Amino acid sequence: MIVDRCIRQAVIGSFKHGQNLYITSQKNGSRVSKPTIVNLQPAQKTPVPNVVTQAVYADGGWLSGFWAPGSTLFLKNTNEEIIYSTSYSYNNNFSFDIPKDKLAGSKLFLTVKEEGKYVSDPVDILVKPIEGSTSAPKVTGTVSKDGGWVFIQTEPYAKLYLKRADDSIMIEKRADGEGLYSTYISTYELKQTNKVFITADAYGKTESTEPTVLNIAP
Repeated sequence: MIVDRCIRQAVIGSFKHGQNLYITSQKNGSRVSKPTIVNLQPAQKTPVPNVVTQAVYADGGWLSGFWAPGSTLFLKNTNEEIIYSTSYSYNNNFSFDIPKDKLAGSKLFLTVKEEGKYVSDPVDILVKPIEGSTSAPKVTGTVSKDGGWVFIQTEPYAKLYLKRADDSIMIEKRADGEGLYSTYISTYELKQTNKVFITADAYGKTESTEPTVLNIAP
């Protein structure tokens, strides 16, 4: 588009930095002008993402941090497979879980790419071994045979299991990033049990060995 005799043109193609572009112009009835030489400069790299929380273990984990606006985030394993990617963020923050079946090797690589820039240098994410067992969850609340609310405090993102006396699972959910979870236990879920046995399984640890027992009030 010509505005005040100015031309703006996007250049898209397989170019390398250091190459020259030659720009000429020609007016009707005149010879072609001498070329103006434009030397192609290297694209800048996208800034490296800032990882605030890095908790990745052999059985899964989570990452959180922040990145450059308008970027796409990539998480790869040692096989160069993309196991997670997103262009969405809230206030340029990211936070996500990494399931066990996506892990391969002892290291992951986190990069971001902003439009018009090279991909950032990678942030190495070490996959830590499983060590120790999860602490027994702390449980508050009152549940009667007619149902009730329970409030659970455990480790961040730990998987919680609420079981009946016969060891059948009534609820299986993951706690949030602060280790909190609450739920309403209905009359239907309380059938054939007078106690609820609650265990937790945090990333990087085995399931808690001793359950927290919640007695059902009459």
